[in-house]
Formats: sequence, structure tokens, C-alpha cells
Amino acid sequence: MTVDEPIAERCSGRLRVEVFAYPDAEGKGPFLPQYPSLGGVTVDFVQVDTGASDSQMIDLNGSTWDLIQGCYTVSARPTAGYDPQKTTYFASEGKDDQQIHPGEAVLVATGRETLVRIGLVPEPSPVEVRVYLTTGREANSECRWPIHKARIDVDQCGRRIDCNPTDEDGRVQFSLNSTEATILKLKQTQRIQGRVYRLSGPSEVRVMPKPGQTSYVEFAYAPATARIRVDAFYDPPAGSGQSKSRVSKVEFALVAAGAEGGGKKGWLRTGTSGGGPVVFDDLDETSYTIEAVSWPPEHKGRPIAPSDPAGRRQTVLASVDDSAVVEFLFGPLLGRVQGVVHGDEGGLEGVPLVLIAEDGARFDAVSGPDGLYVFEGVPPGPVEVDPRDSKLELRDATWILVERDEAAESASHSGNGTGRDGSDGSGGHSHRRTLRVAASRTAHGPDFRFKRDLPRIIGDIVDEQDRAIPYAEVLIFDQSGRNELDRVFCDEHGKFVWVAPRSGDYLVTPRFRGSGEVATRTPVKVRSDAFVRLKARSYRPPGDEPPPGRGHGELAGNVADITTFPLQIDGIRHAAMPSGSTASSAGAPMAPMSRLVGDTIRQVLGWQPRPDDPKGFTGALKQSFTCVEEDGTSVCKWTPRTYAVHTDLSGGIAGPQASLHIRAKDALDKFLPLLKGLNPLRLNADDEDVEALRSAVEIQASALISELGQPGGPRVPRVDQIFRTLLGIEDRITDPSEVGGLMQVIRDELGLKDELVNTVEEERNVTNYFIMVDYLTGLRQSWTINRSYFDRSGEAQPFFGTQLVLLSRSLSVVAESVEELRSTFDSVFIGPAERQTLEIAFPSTVSPPGGPTAAVIGTRAMILEDLLRWVADFAAHEGPRYIQDGGKFAVRNAFLPIVETLRNLAFGALSPANEQALPRGYSTTRVKRAIKELALHLNELHRLAEPLNHTIPSQS
Repeated sequence: MTVDEPIAERCSGRLRVEVFAYPDAEGKGPFLPQYPSLGGVTVDFVQVDTGASDSQMIDLNGSTWDLIQGCYTVSARPTAGYDPQKTTYFASEGKDDQQIHPGEAVLVATGRETLVRIGLVPEPSPVEVRVYLTTGREANSECRWPIHKARIDVDQCGRRIDCNPTDEDGRVQFSLNSTEATILKLKQTQRIQGRVYRLSGPSEVRVMPKPGQTSYVEFAYAPATARIRVDAFYDPPAGSGQSKSRVSKVEFALVAAGAEGGGKKGWLRTGTSGGGPVVFDDLDETSYTIEAVSWPPEHKGRPIAPSDPAGRRQTVLASVDDSAVVEFLFGPLLGRVQGVVHGDEGGLEGVPLVLIAEDGARFDAVSGPDGLYVFEGVPPGPVEVDPRDSKLELRDATWILVERDEAAESASHSGNGTGRDGSDGSGGHSHRRTLRVAASRTAHGPDFRFKRDLPRIIGDIVDEQDRAIPYAEVLIFDQSGRNELDRVFCDEHGKFVWVAPRSGDYLVTPRFRGSGEVATRTPVKVRSDAFVRLKARSYRPPGDEPPPGRGHGELAGNVADITTFPLQIDGIRHAAMPSGSTASSAGAPMAPMSRLVGDTIRQVLGWQPRPDDPKGFTGALKQSFTCVEEDGTSVCKWTPRTYAVHTDLSGGIAGPQASLHIRAKDALDKFLPLLKGLNPLRLNADDEDVEALRSAVEIQASALISELGQPGGPRVPRVDQIFRTLLGIEDRITDPSEVGGLMQVIRDELGLKDELVNTVEEERNVTNYFIMVDYLTGLRQSWTINRSYFDRSGEAQPFFGTQLVLLSRSLSVVAESVEELRSTFDSVFIGPAERQTLEIAFPSTVSPPGGPTAAVIGTRAMILEDLLRWVADFAAHEGPRYIQDGGKFAVRNAFLPIVETLRNLAFGALSPANEQALPRGYSTTRVKRAIKELALHLNELHRLAEPLNHTIPSQS
């Protein structure tokens, strides 16, 4: 390199000489910057013109002389280890080095620096490598055996140098022509005759070649041993805010595989954790078991235990290739808290609760279908349990916490009051309960009770002058306006209150007797108490003019018919029937005592009293009361009519329902013993939880049998719900290991899985579970196939026996509706005598709901009482005889046409052609509603009978 800088003295130049190790023995390659510099070399230079000479020893950085301008020869004296015949010279006066011949002069010019580089070619540096193995674990063992064909990698400044493998004596020799650092590499392990040997020292050795001198390197292999590192950590619960930390003073024992459970006699070594892991080294390559035999009772003030009981012992394969690492995790000894949230009708599902631990950690839980809430993994110590809210929205209803636990109750007796929403007035909840949770135990938390806070619509009705309209009727509709939900009456001040079944949106409208609707439907959003004022235009029925001198406020024209006709008719007396009257006894007025008896019979037996039907009374009596012998005494138990089945027509269970019911009973007889015999395979299964699961499944299975045996057919949504509860939503899954519902909970809680089976008895336990699931899935598939017979979709023709029960019920309803209609006529002063003379003119066509327009066939006018008696006689006598004696053929060809005719006549009676000529009471809302209900019941009877069809050969 030439440094182009001015020289201070005139007529003088600068000569710089550097010496380096030149690996190119041919002397043809250029100088490269990575060539190492040499020091301690003597350099001679001679001025050509005068012969003046000088010499100097060059250091590693080279030397510089200030010389008179002229030509000079430069030469290096022979140096040990370098070949004097192969010395190479480079000179540069500019930017490029030019190779010059030995003895060739170089010019030193005034004000310039001339650089001469002298390259000394080193003599070859022999390297001898020996590779051997020893029987001991140290490299200096006296017994050494050479390793044949061991390959050594030689790397010199990134250049790979070829090297032969070791010979039979474990030696290999090669030469290096450069003094640069050289790396010798050998594999860390060697497998010889099936055994692994490991280098006793490093696998890489650095060699600095010295020209002409031999370097000796040895690699010694010793039998390889395995190492196991064992550590213990505290793994805090998620959300606790703590970090993972090492646990000290944990004693570990090293046990040979297969010798577990032998106590201390089986321990090979022991070690105790401290600031770092426990290391078991010098081990043979085989399997070992590491067992945590003792640990401190606490870590940072908390009781601890292995996170998994099975984790106290771990098996590991010790390998000579790498150290095996075993970690033991410890966690806090956790507990469990469970309790029940009650609603109005049992457990309340979906209530969020919160548990606050002593350290402030929060745990969340939600009550299940049976109201049970469970907090898992709770740290030991005092905790507080509380519903997240004392007032919440569930199932489209508002629920308020109304019952406090014992601690809160005692506080209440001490004078601490609470508001309606359960708060104590201080922003917190008085329902919170503090309890102590023990490690590995289930603590019984407080039971909470919520009460449905039924929302109300509170309102009044006024006219255009804001005057109250008394006794008006208020109709309540759902949000769509298509379904009427209820009706209430205003008081004398025009005020009304309606209790809604749940929160939501409703439509309300006033309605007046004989007037129709006189106000638009008002939307009301109900969450708790909603207040509404309804305004209606004034209305006065024709001819209802107030007497002279009486103001409009005393008797407003829009007052409903309730102010005109009495509400109760018990005290009404009608004039004696004229002689020769043909009115039936059913149409005659009842004395108060007779009415009381009749009402009692209807309520107790669920049967409309008919003096000429003793058989029906006997059947209803037998089905409402069940008599059994208890301790020699006959005891009769009453079944409320809501559940009793009135089967005057001798209907019952038939067809697919009978098959399903018998199969379900047979399956339950086998299912329940298997259920009670199930034993958990999970070591930490809670006995109370297991027993609760068994009870829940048994209740559902028993309910399934009861439902499938219901006369009149099972309730389809109820059966679907039972199967969903037992087996989950997906009805196509039949694999016992994949079903959902309660059977999945049993499988998971008891650990009924193949991977947990260890003995034949445990395998039999899992097999019993599979058999139980097969029983249920088989029943579910049969139910799915036959479901169309019971869902009234019309896809399948119902079975005669099942349909008879429904027809019997419907006929009873029709008979009751006739009596209710007669009572309604009595309330508007259309008594039995007047009904004998009152003629109804029917329209030519009617429009039954759900069907096409139908013609009123057979008559254009009819006496009112004759129509009522026809309907009553048909429902009580004629209709049942057709069904009992004629079967399906009579139902189709005789029963159904009569029902259709009666239905059309009833709908025609709603709007008779001569309505203006009829008594005023006929047009009242209560009469029209009673007629409409009778018509709708006849329409339902027609719908039930229509699917029954039987064709005789002559009709085919």
C-alpha cells in the first residue's frame, strides 16, 4: 500500500518494508490482506549508485526509512522455517503491487513513499492426529485402543483441507502449508460394537501451525453416560397474577424402571432441589423412574401438592445423546364450592355468580339446568360467594333475589333492612356469604332463591274529555297483534291492572260490549311496571239514551254491556216454562245448590255432569281416583283432572305408541341396574357428583316411559326434550364415545373411556355404559321414525285407539261449551223459555278458520234451543255411539258430516241474517265470544276426526 503524503525534508523519499507469510510456493499469486505479518526478520537494503547499505530487524508492523532519492535493492535474510529460495518481492509506488525479481532495484523518489512487501514461503507444517478410546471414564486411562477409520474435518480459515481417515493405529498425518489457525473437528460420540463412546474433551481443537515443526493432537473417547436433570416448579392458577417459580426442598428419588413401589430399597440415588435442578449423571442408557418422595408443605405461604396426583412419579428414558429433562409441577391445594339457585318452580338456570378468594382472585360460575352452581379450583381459605346481580333478566322475565343465606338473615334480624332488589342500600349485596374452603374438599356454598318479578301494565281508559270510562274491557295481544293473550275489566274509575307472564312488548286496546273496537292498539313495552292511558271515542248503543235529567257522566254511552247485564247469574230466576215445553233438562235453570254440586263435579272429575249418562260419571270417577290397599285399609288417591284421561270412548294406547312404550319399559328394567352399578374410573371423581348424575339420568329415563304411555299420545316436544337432555341435540350420533347430554357428563365425570381401563372389571364397567347408551339411542331412533304419528303434522294417519282419547276429550269440551253458552244467554236475559221461540236465520256461507268457505246446508233458519240441544245430544250420545259401534267407517261417513254441519251452523250463528231483530243481549260481546268458542271447538273436533278413514270394498 502506498501512502501518498508529502515528505518534510527536501530531496528525500521514504522506503517502507513489510514481511508476511506467503503460502504460494510457486510465487505467482498476488498479495492478499489476510496473509499474516511476520516479525523478527532482518532486512538489508543497498543504494545502487553509492553502494551504501544498511540492515534492520522488521517487527510485525513493518519498518520505514527516510532515504535520499535514488535506487535501492532490498533483500531478507534467511529465517528458520521458511524457504529462502522461494522468497517473493512486491513493490508499489502507486496503488497496485507489482511483483519484482530478487535483487531488482526500486526507486525512492523525493516526496514519495515506496512500499516493498517481502513474502516468505513457510516450510510445510506436519500435523499428526491420534484417535483412541479408553475403558475408563477419563481420557488418561492406561488402557487405550486405537479407533480405525475415524474421519477428521480440517478447516483453515474457512477452507476445507482433505484428510484421510485414521489408520489401524488410530493415526493420521497431513501437512499444512500455511501458518493460519486450523480447526480440527471430530464427532462428539462414536458408536462402536453397539456401545456409545463420548469424547472426553472438546470436539474441536485449534492448531497454530509452525513452519517446519510437527503438531501433535489427540482425541480420546470414553464410554458415554446419560444424564437426567430434574426440576420442580410452582404453577399458580390462571388469573392469580403470580408467575411460575422454582420450588426448593423437594426430594427426588431415582428408581430403576420396574422397581417402583419398593420403597427406599429401590432407590438408586436421591437429590433435593435448591437454587437449581437436581442432576443425576453417569447413568446407563436405559429407562428410569423419577419420584417426588417429599416436598415442603407450603410454597410462599400456600399449601402445595403435585398438580396431578399421577404426576408424583414420571418415567424417562436416559439417553447418551442428550440430557433428559424432567419437570414436576406443583400447585395450590384447591377446593370446590357448590350450591343451588332456586326459582319459583325448582332450580333456576343461567344465574351468573362470582366467588372472591382471600387474595382477591375472582371466579365465575353460572347455574346449570337444575340450578346447581359449581366453582372449581378454589384456593383454600375464606371466600365470598354472591350472585353477580340481585336483579336479572332470564327467560324473558325479571328475577329478584328474595332469600338470603343464614348470615345475611341474622344481619337482617339485627336491624339491617334490604330493598326490593335485595341491596342493602350501601351499593353491595346483603346476600353475600363468607365461608371457608378446605384444600381438596367440597364446600357447600349458600343457596340463593330468586322470585319472578312479574311485570304489570297499569292504566286507565278515558274519553275525549279525559273522563274515566268505567267497567270497560281491555284486550291484551302479543307483539304481532295476531294472538289475544288475556282480557281484563276496568273498575268503576276506569282503571285496570294486568300482570304479564314475562317482560316483553304487548298491544292493548279497550273494547266495549256490543260496540266492537273503538280505539287503536297501543304498544306497551313491559319490563317492570308500565303505565299507559288509553283514549277512546264516545260510544252509545242504539236506544240507550239516558233518562231526562241524568248527565252523560253518570251513564256514559260507551259503557260496556257489563253495566247493562249482571256478571253473576246464580240468583237469576226465570218464569216457569209453559206446559208442553220441550226444553231439555240441560236447558233448565239450576238452583244454587244444584249449580254448586255440578261445578264441584266438573272441578274434581273433569267431567260435565249429565243426568242421563251414569256410564260417563262412573268412568270419570274411576280415572280420577285410584284405590289401593294399604295395611288392610282402602286408600283412594285423587289424580287432578289436569292429568286424568277421560276415555269414554274406550280409547287407549295402540300402534307405534304401544310398541315404543313396551320397548321403553323393557329397556328401563335393564337400564337402571346398569346405571346404579357404574363405578368411576377417575381417581378424583366426586361421589356426591356421581350420585347426583345417576339420579338425574334415572329421573329423565322414568319420565320418558311415563310420557310414552300417555293416553292420547305423548307430547312430542316433551319426548324430544328428554332425548336431548339424555343424549344431546344431535340425534344422528349413536357412538357411545360421542353422544352428548347427561350421558356425556356421566362418561366424562366417571372417566368411562378405553384409555383409563386397566382391569377386566374396569373394562366391564365401560361396556355396561356402552350398553346403556345403545338402549337410549335405539329408543331415540324408533321415536324419530314414528314421530309423525304424534306431532299432528298430517304426514301420517293417527292410530284409532290414540285418536279416540283426543276425540273423547274434544266431545266433552263441546258439551261443556253448550252449557257455558246457555249460561251466557241467561246472563243477558235470554232465558230457556225465550230460547225456545228465538229463531236464528243463517247466512248462506261461512268461513271456518283454516279451511275454505263452506255452505250452510240443510236449513236457512232454526230455533236457538233446538240447535243447542242438537249439539249437546250429539256430543253426549249420538257422536260416541257412531265411534264405538261403527268404528272408522262411521267416523268418516256419518260422524264427520254431522260435525261439519254443526260447525257451519255455529259459525253462522255468529252473524245471523236477522241479528237486528234478535234481542239486544244476543249482540253482546260475551254472547258472541261464547258462540265463537263453541264453533271453534266443533272445528277442532272436525280436525281430529278428519284423518280417520276406512274404505269398505263396495266404496273402493
